[in-house]
Amino acid sequence: MTTDTKPLPYLPYPRFLLGADLTQTAKVLYAVLLDRSNLSRANGWTDEDGNIFVVFPWASWLIWWTKAPPPSRRR
Repeated sequence: MTTDTKPLPYLPYPRFLLGADLTQTAKVLYAVLLDRSNLSRANGWTDEDGNIFVVFPWASWLIWWTKAPPPSRRR
């Protein structure tokens, strides 16, 4: 890496998760939701009380996590 190297995209991973008694999936999900909440804050997606809205449908999580589309539902 040099000073001209562009930083790679990354997820924020809080230090307290390193020793937390959680599954790796839960830790990654926390990091993903934290990243999404930072994006929502930057876009101003808050209510009058300052609560941040995070929209991340379960199907999106599955696609992000597995990098494959979820199985289609049978009719």
